[in-house]
Amino acid sequence: MRGSCTEHKSLTRGVPSPESGVRQIKLDTLASDLVESIEINKTLQANMDADGIGGSVNIRTKTAGEQPVVMLSALGGITPIIGGRDVSQTGGTIGQRFGVLERTLHELTRSLTDPGSPGPSPVQEPLPIWLGGKGGPRLLRLAARDAAGWNVVWRVSPEEHAGRVADVAAACGREGRDPATFRRTVGLYGMIGLTEDDARARFERARASFPGQAMRDETWETWRADTLSGSPQQVVDRVRAFEALGVEELILSPWALPFAVLEPEIVEVFAEHVMPTCR
Repeated sequence: MRGSCTEHKSLTRGVPSPESGVRQIKLDTLASDLVESIEINKTLQANMDADGIGGSVNIRTKTAGEQPVVMLSALGGITPIIGGRDVSQTGGTIGQRFGVLERTLHELTRSLTDPGSPGPSPVQEPLPIWLGGKGGPRLLRLAARDAAGWNVVWRVSPEEHAGRVADVAAACGREGRDPATFRRTVGLYGMIGLTEDDARARFERARASFPGQAMRDETWETWRADTLSGSPQQVVDRVRAFEALGVEELILSPWALPFAVLEPEIVEVFAEHVMPTCR
């Protein structure tokens, strides 16, 4: 806006000025991906504060909608380090707002509990509904209100899950539900061997064969910290730790990918040396 100095203009998006008493704004602190539109007003309107006689700029940020969102990214190059090698990275996000989930969950709960709903009655009364996710406040609130329990996968440590126990209790309290009726299950990747060295060798094979070398920075120590991995006794100790937190069921994915069984021996070791101890 021309014709007046910066001090006579206003910005209505709460972006801080780098100095007190100065109205110049560092707009590079606002990510362009968050901007929906920019409104420029050279004269004041009745619904505006009278603090910009030279005009005002209203940056309208995007509103999170409920339409599905797909975001894909890729990065590639060549580095001369260690004789030269390719460097590549890919990523993607598929998401949708919680509003659709909340309405669907509400309708599903109503249809399963309404005797007049069409279709056969569920075999289980009531039919348990489970919600899966990382365990943010809104998901736990929905689970406490309408679900039998909550499931989280695939890398979770007992220490991390212990922090969620209080969140579950708080969500149940807000919904007037006894936390003792809220069920929790955890799914975990697992590399299990007759010895820790055997399990570590399986991990190294998984890391070397993982698509896109996505596990190249992973170590055995970081892997074992939040998976069901190690010798049978180490795995039993991890199971006991989750049991002490009130987790009623653990789901094993015996590799570094969900439900991939590339080395059936992992399942055999689990069935023969872990399950009998945990029953």
